[in-house]
Amino acid sequence: MSDNKPSMKGILLSGTDRDLPDVLPTGISRYTNFAEMFVGNRSRLSSAFDTIVGRTVAIKSLLPSCAVDRRHRRRFLREARVTAQLQHPNTVPVYDIGTDPELGIYFTMKRISGENLLQVIRRLAQRDEEARVAFPLRRLLDIAINVAQSLAYSHVRGVIHRDIKPENIWVGNFGEVIVLDWGVAKVWGYPDELEDLSPPTPSAPTDGGAGLESAGANDEVKVEASSEEPRDSTVECRRDSDMSDVGSHTEDDLEKDQLRTLTNNGQRLGTPLYMSPEQVRGSQFVDDRTDMFSLGVVLYEMLTQKEPFRGRSIEDTFHFIQNWDPPKPSSQVPFADIPPALDQVVIKAMAKRADDRYQTMPELIAQLQAVMDGLGGA
Repeated sequence: MSDNKPSMKGILLSGTDRDLPDVLPTGISRYTNFAEMFVGNRSRLSSAFDTIVGRTVAIKSLLPSCAVDRRHRRRFLREARVTAQLQHPNTVPVYDIGTDPELGIYFTMKRISGENLLQVIRRLAQRDEEARVAFPLRRLLDIAINVAQSLAYSHVRGVIHRDIKPENIWVGNFGEVIVLDWGVAKVWGYPDELEDLSPPTPSAPTDGGAGLESAGANDEVKVEASSEEPRDSTVECRRDSDMSDVGSHTEDDLEKDQLRTLTNNGQRLGTPLYMSPEQVRGSQFVDDRTDMFSLGVVLYEMLTQKEPFRGRSIEDTFHFIQNWDPPKPSSQVPFADIPPALDQVVIKAMAKRADDRYQTMPELIAQLQAVMDGLGGA
């Protein structure tokens, strides 16, 4: 689906005017020139050439080790179908869904070039001059507005993303902003078979992480206690060749990785650093305002290059999300000239109570646009 280099071939008449073959190939046989782009824990992303339409596409396929798991198949198909049905400029077009004896279950989509927002944030944190010039405050706000537009559309269609984070926001080389990975989206009004929403039990947090104030000792805590170490369920679907990598990491390394990855420990779906308080509690009544909270966290990180609720462990992070108010963004980067109005927008989007946040994405968009208008020519 993606490539971080904007190299593109020109359109030639020899490729547009040729006649169709007598027998049209179907399924995966219509594609040639396969090239692996990325292999993750659950899926593989490849580029291929569509010989009928004459374009290069991205093909996402479920790894064989995951294809036999009903839940992973369901999530994969949900991602493909929800993305295909959310026909919006800020979602990637899906062309086809199919299955192949060798490739397995797959779907094809538009191939785009660029980088994910996490890569942008990391370059900004490293004071990369090229990134600083390419992503001034106005551009960052424009990215946030585009994400909010995509979510506004999905909410109207009855779909809650539930995993908004920088890795799932793609920034294209030609100004595109694409919201990815709808695999854990909730379709409003339907039971969710991807998770078990049994009530969580209390667990006390450990000491806070570096750079974060510790929450009060008497604060109420509603974080799940588990006899197992919190883990990323996607590790189950790693190929045998990948498992050696797991053993090379310390427990601290794995814990840090899990803060950025999808958790599925029988309680919650989402990414710990960006979960809303109601997601942390395992509430059955999560609505579109949970996406509001997650986008607020992303906004905070875009502006400060800091994750507002990161703790030393998942339990710490969940405690901070529910009980700790981070400092306003402008206090974290006083040299960046973040206007007070933007501080207020971010803090309101991250309100602990859903009723205290912006109630719809159009409300947030209006406030962000007002901040942009106030920047003048900056």
